[in-house]
Amino acid sequence: MYHDLHLHLVPGVDDGSEDAAESLAMARALVSEGYAGGAVTPHIRPGMFDNAPAELRAAVDGLRSLLGEADVAFVPVPGAEHFLDAELPGRILEGDCIPLGGEGAFVLVEAPALAPVPGLEDLVFRLKVKGTTPVFAHPERCVVFEDVDRAERLVHAGALLQLDLGSLAGAYGRPAKRTARRLLDRGLYAVAGSDLHNAYQAERELPRWLRALRKAAGEAGLERLLGENPRRLLSGEALVS
Repeated sequence: MYHDLHLHLVPGVDDGSEDAAESLAMARALVSEGYAGGAVTPHIRPGMFDNAPAELRAAVDGLRSLLGEADVAFVPVPGAEHFLDAELPGRILEGDCIPLGGEGAFVLVEAPALAPVPGLEDLVFRLKVKGTTPVFAHPERCVVFEDVDRAERLVHAGALLQLDLGSLAGAYGRPAKRTARRLLDRGLYAVAGSDLHNAYQAERELPRWLRALRKAAGEAGLERLLGENPRRLLSGEALVS
């Protein structure tokens, strides 16, 4: 069974699911593709998505009840997609964030799409020293990771990279697809996430995205990125490469 560590399933809190009906449709589509659960990751981006961690944790409890009452066999756990701004390192170190799974060492981080990020290696080092591992969401869609050699150095420094399934299938354009394939071929991705935002993507696009990953990585690679490593990450075990 698969576990998704990046999806916008909580209704009405960001640019993801709009309401309970859409969340149910998305979860049913995930189950039909072999998912048992995952970390739901609303945006936390001050000035755009001013979500407070405590409120998001409560919203996940509500989502879990909604899915249970509807008999949808998808188990959500807390998480968030934290935008990388100047204040984020301090917030993470102070515990003002939501690790993947609700607790533990792994925090999903969204780097700016088009802006360079000076000192990223130092940021990874400072977080690792404090016991936190940044998991960079859809790096292939961020200009800072187009330098695959730099991406490899960041991974060696302790960061994790999360493939966006849609990128590999061309959903975000040729540059993102090309970078995704280069990162995949180098073995730099630790996990893969759907980054689903709506029912259309879940019902119509997700099957195609999964086929693209299976074609590029094989069955063993797909299982590692969607099954084995997400399970290990949520349970605090060492990941496999």
